Amino acid sequence: MSHMYKIRRKKDGAYSSQGMYGWDLNGTAWFDESSVKRHITTCIGYKYNYYNRNKNTDEEKKYKGESLDQIELIKAKIIATDAKTLQQIVDERKAADELKALAKAQNASKRETRRIEKEKKDREKEIRRRERLAKKGLPVSDPLPPERVYL
Repeated sequence: MSHMYKIRRKKDGAYSSQGMYGWDLNGTAWFDESSVKRHITTCIGYKYNYYNRNKNTDEEKKYKGESLDQIELIKAKIIATDAKTLQQIVDERKAADELKALAKAQNASKRETRRIEKEKKDREKEIRRRERLAKKGLPVSDPLPPERVYL
């Protein structure tokens, strides 16, 4: 049976983060007892002072600035609830990537359709403008660009 260890501060329930300093809501998990003991021993051996790591004296043993009676070691069992093979994880990731690519292609297709429709509207608008100018007898200086054919 697998276990994990966490160090918790009693006053607020914060967990020790890795390294000599710091507490947070998630904290660090150690997966063997010797590692967590080594961490505790290292941290107790030094004062909680970032700039001055002087050795603690016997009467002031502290762990990350907290007295030792305010710290507790939590041991929890790790229970596997849902196991997947690596192939399943890869397949799920591949399917998600394919869905993203499909959505991206559909968006690109929609943008292209809107662009084509706008070109057609602009061309029709230009034709109507030229017809109005011709009715008034005014010259049209530039030639109408050729219509694009989309397949």
